[in-house]
Amino acid sequence: MIYRTNLQKWGSADDLKCAEWLFSRKCEVFKELGLQEPKESNFTEWANDVRLMVNQDGRTHKEICQFYKRVSQDAFWKKNVQCPKTLRTQWDDL
Repeated sequence: MIYRTNLQKWGSADDLKCAEWLFSRKCEVFKELGLQEPKESNFTEWANDVRLMVNQDGRTHKEICQFYKRVSQDAFWKKNVQCPKTLRTQWDDL
């Protein structure tokens, strides 16, 4: 489990694993775009957003990863959806 000391943001080991995969895909996108590798993300926040997608939105970790992979292949969306929070916010529009 990963969490902030105030326990407002947290995620399970599976949430963290998913968040780390999303970040690795983000790094691939940056490389494809010819950009410098992004700074390491706040994995507590990312895992928390993944947890919310799973627990509140009813998505699975596999669905999240598959959807982000598809989104990150689109010329427009790969520049605009670079974190789980944005993925969650834009999910229905995507």
